[in-house]
Amino acid sequence: MKRYFKFLPAALLATMLGTTAHAGGVSDKEIVLGTHLDLSGPVAAGMPHLRNGMQMRIDEVNEAGGINGRKLRIVVEDNGSQPQLAVRAVDKLIRSDDVFAIVNPFGSGPNAAAVKKSVDAGVLYFSPWAASSVIQQISGNSPLLFTTTPNYNTVMHKGVDWMVKKYGSKKVGYIYQEGPLGDLMGAGVKSAVQANGLTLVAEAGYKVADIDFSSQVARMKAAGTDLIVIATVTRETVGIMSEVKKLGWKDVKVLTGNPGRTGIVLQLGKDTVEGLYGVGVWKAGTEAPEVKGWKDNFKKRFNNMEPDENALLSYVYTDWFPATALDLMFDMEADRMRNLAFDPKIIESERGVVYSERRTSVDNSNQGLLYEQLRAAAFTAHPYHWPVVGWPSDIESWSMDDLKAHYKMGYAPNNCVMVVVGAVTEARIMELAKKYLEPLPQQPPPPAIRTKEPEQNGERRVTIRKPAQLPIQLIGYHTPEGKHADTTALEVIDAILTAGQSSRLYARLVDKDQLALNVGARPEASLDPGLYIFNITPRAGIDTAKTEAALFEEIEKLRTTPVPADELRKAKNQLLTQQYRQLKTIAGRANLLGTFEVFFGDYNKLFTQGKDIEAITPADVQRVAAKYFTQNNRTVATLIPEAK
Repeated sequence: MKRYFKFLPAALLATMLGTTAHAGGVSDKEIVLGTHLDLSGPVAAGMPHLRNGMQMRIDEVNEAGGINGRKLRIVVEDNGSQPQLAVRAVDKLIRSDDVFAIVNPFGSGPNAAAVKKSVDAGVLYFSPWAASSVIQQISGNSPLLFTTTPNYNTVMHKGVDWMVKKYGSKKVGYIYQEGPLGDLMGAGVKSAVQANGLTLVAEAGYKVADIDFSSQVARMKAAGTDLIVIATVTRETVGIMSEVKKLGWKDVKVLTGNPGRTGIVLQLGKDTVEGLYGVGVWKAGTEAPEVKGWKDNFKKRFNNMEPDENALLSYVYTDWFPATALDLMFDMEADRMRNLAFDPKIIESERGVVYSERRTSVDNSNQGLLYEQLRAAAFTAHPYHWPVVGWPSDIESWSMDDLKAHYKMGYAPNNCVMVVVGAVTEARIMELAKKYLEPLPQQPPPPAIRTKEPEQNGERRVTIRKPAQLPIQLIGYHTPEGKHADTTALEVIDAILTAGQSSRLYARLVDKDQLALNVGARPEASLDPGLYIFNITPRAGIDTAKTEAALFEEIEKLRTTPVPADELRKAKNQLLTQQYRQLKTIAGRANLLGTFEVFFGDYNKLFTQGKDIEAITPADVQRVAAKYFTQNNRTVATLIPEAK
């Protein structure tokens, strides 16, 4: 077999049991899973689809022999869309049912309330139906939380941006469920409105128990709204559309997000919801053949029930759990490398999406704009001068031929590194690779980067003046490529200077001198020589020259004075602890293996990284700091606030 890709022998876990200290829910014959859904609350009508999607995948796994000979069984509890009921449900699933994992639980509020109880008990919390970044924070970034749904912020930003561009909407209003749902979806709505140079003309909230939405819709009409964005679920979506129809309001468009665009909304609302726009991940009628086949199987299994997006996604998310999905995964990857559809309409639509991403991450982000200008000034010759998302003229000018050429060059098996971690064997992975990847033709490799950034012979400065609350300072020093021998010493230096509140820069600039609200650094893993970037947010009224001076003084100490043994020991412990925590999880192991293979030239270096860190001496720290952290080698970018 021609090995067009590298196989990393990363079958590091016998089963997923290795991700958690919880030993319950598993016997010689079965694995017990649990979930909590809204079986009695405001969105109960949509739960059969979600529940059936999960059950269908579990049945298929069991019919195929289960996981390592164990059959799956799922226990379903009711959360009524109420946080307190979700906590009780999780408590029962853990204490009474002794589940191995909680999978696909439903609702942002219920999941936010219950996730901590699960992960604190050592129970895997898998694929919660809650597009909420808050859940990750509440869990304490626990490795036992696996999220798969996009956050509401991103979904709503994309949807509103598309509507504004597609239909020229100028007056956007927002009706929302008070609480986490409305706050999270609202963030995306407002960012999209701002990115398009608009402002919300009206906002109106409602409580979960409300059944009358006439006042909210009336407020939208009084403001002359031409696009109403609604953060709603089933009943509220139908109710708001009903009020719009009662007013005979025909020159307005209504957009809802994932919770309000399910099949049950169409069944309940019928003609009332005609004209409702929804943003999500599956558009009926555009499915791939595999999805259409799945829909037919779903209808046969569940008495001709028409599946909706919830049914499909609950099936897919459940399918992430067993290793039996490997065949499908390889099939999908192979398909992605050869069958991308280049539809002109979709391409032009995506051009707008990319431009929107640039506005959000760069043009309307002070930090993003300053970072882009720092790199543009620091790199005068190397392609790192160019922003990843592209300059505006790049986005406006790329053609279909450009995309096809890039796709052909980049999406090929000889240009990919595949990392597989979990209950797998090398023999099985190679069998699947031979089946799905070997038939794919090699493509010419990406052209080699021959341009090298010339040595910087003097400090460079960039100043941006624009409306902002506080200044921002970025100071970048040229550093070597990831696989360079000095990279480990730079990581130790980074820990000494910026890791935690006892680090040198935090202790000096934030605590002692009270000059900054925050200080950090951004060491970058790169294929070619890159940048080590310091980031400072000065306090209001503080001259940026003072924060710069304090930073440079601390750097000079590191260059000229050996670091004490106890401080070096602390920095090494921080790095080693961080790495060991990553190695405890499947995702962490996969990420580390891929990072070391791509950026450091060999995944095997991961297994010597601990020894490499331990080998760093005070002399190494001093030598590397003196070599790279010089005045001639730095670029300073400063954002100065000015009045609007």
